Parts: sequence; C-alpha cells; structure tokens
Amino acid sequence: IRGYFDGDGSIYINKDKIPSMASVTISMPESNGLQLCNFLREDVGIKVGFYSDNRIYKHSFGYMFCSDIESKYLFIKYIYKNVESGKSNLFLERKFELAKDFINSVNENKTKRSKGKRCGSTFNSFIENAI
Repeated sequence: IRGYFDGDGSIYINKDKIPSMASVTISMPESNGLQLCNFLREDVGIKVGFYSDNRIYKHSFGYMFCSDIESKYLFIKYIYKNVESGKSNLFLERKFELAKDFINSVNENKTKRSKGKRCGSTFNSFIENAI
C-alpha cells in the first residue's frame, strides 16, 4: 500500500497546518481502488472512500480518499508503521516527511485542544491509542 501511496498518492497540508483541512488520497484504477478500500475498511478499520473519475479513460479510474481526521491519521500511521519502528527502509523520503508533518500537526492540534478544553477525551484517547 505504501508503494501505491509513494507513487500515486498525495498529502496536502494547508499553510496553517490545520489537520482537518489536510487531504490524503491515492489515484488508481477503479478495480484496485475498490479492493483497497474494502481491505482498509474491513480488515484494518479505516474509513475510506473511492471517487470514480467520469472522464473517459481506457480503464475506469479514480482516487481513494480519507474523509475525516481520524481516517487520515490512521491511514498514515498504518502505511508507515514499520518505518517508524525501524523494520523497513523502503519509502519515498519526501512523502514520509509530509506524513510526519501531518502526524505532528494532529498531535499539536490535540495539545491545543486539550489546553483550550474544546475537545472531549474521545479525540485525545483516539490519538493516544492509534495503531
């Protein structure tokens, strides 16, 4: 999955580094995308969707997306978990740096939310218990 992401995926983080405004997507053929979405939803427990591009291609095409902050966070943690543990060195450095920026922005946002008492314990416990 990380190979797909490194090749055809993207992480966009806005200039203010607001995690909920970030996007995490992978472009791919529709048949592969639907299989990947099913795997991530059913076997890993990550909420993802697939958008089918209606333009005319030789094969149906589209992109997988993570719609909420928890799904984005879990997906990034999932695909890089063996890199973070030192068990793999196969990854695209620039994508990994973006992934770390996203994870850090979520963690910083968690801290801000805790200090401001704007967030209940659900978000904080989710972050602490993520993959």
